[in-house]
Amino acid sequence: MHPDLMGMMTSMEPVPRSRPLYSIPAALARLQKYIDLPRNTREAITLFYQRFDLGILLYLYRRIFPDDYATSQASEEIDPDWNYSPREVEFLEMVDDRLFPLDLHFMSEAGANGDRATEMIYLVPYAMPWWYDAFEGLSLGWQALRLLSGTMTSDEAPQLVATMDRLSPAGRTRLLAASLVMARASPEQFDALRMRFLRRDPPFSGFGQVLALYQYRTGNPWLDTDTDSEILYEGACWCEEHIAEIAQSYQAAQIYEQQVNDFATWLAEDSHRLSQLLALITQELAANDQEAANEV
Repeated sequence: MHPDLMGMMTSMEPVPRSRPLYSIPAALARLQKYIDLPRNTREAITLFYQRFDLGILLYLYRRIFPDDYATSQASEEIDPDWNYSPREVEFLEMVDDRLFPLDLHFMSEAGANGDRATEMIYLVPYAMPWWYDAFEGLSLGWQALRLLSGTMTSDEAPQLVATMDRLSPAGRTRLLAASLVMARASPEQFDALRMRFLRRDPPFSGFGQVLALYQYRTGNPWLDTDTDSEILYEGACWCEEHIAEIAQSYQAAQIYEQQVNDFATWLAEDSHRLSQLLALITQELAANDQEAANEV
């Protein structure tokens, strides 16, 4: 061997043997953390949805109410007895208070039973006193409008009109006659009457809004959903797009309700206004019948 090569070999320091990063028990303990990772596509999708469900409310809290989230002191740890964290509850209460009414009672019960109830947005249906309040509890304006809505039968109308002591006998007679006409009107006549009044100038265009309300034809889900047979915003998910849409339509429903309440109040302030409305109903029905006859 060449002397120079011999010198290089003898001068080289031995390469130190690499030391293991973990002892065997430590390595096994570290691997244990990954033992529950998904082994196939189905398990991976299931895990994804679980992680999504556990993070979506806090993500939306940060996005929708960033200042409140930044200053919140509530814990993000899930309460095992209720399935929500205190900070998630804080967010849900803000949505209910500031955006639209959530069915927090249902979500609370679901959480107590081990279900987070975040697969869709559960809403409290819109309060509809024009439908559900007792007749005697309504204002005079709303009593007259309910009678003219076509939702009263020919048997119900006379009994209800008889209780309206705030109207004169002549006023009750005219209102009863009009309510009986409306009780017998066909759906086609109602549609035409609604459109005719909506095309009128205020304040009598308000009667078209009232008819749309009773016919579930306002164009607003909050007002047009028959909660006896339908679910409000069924399938709406916890996402920014749906939250914005629901909040916007809820605000629009409140404005619409205020408009028809204003019309009902205006109508009751002067008995001549009710007489005018009754005359216009007769006029518009006659005009519609004449148009239908001309088309034959």
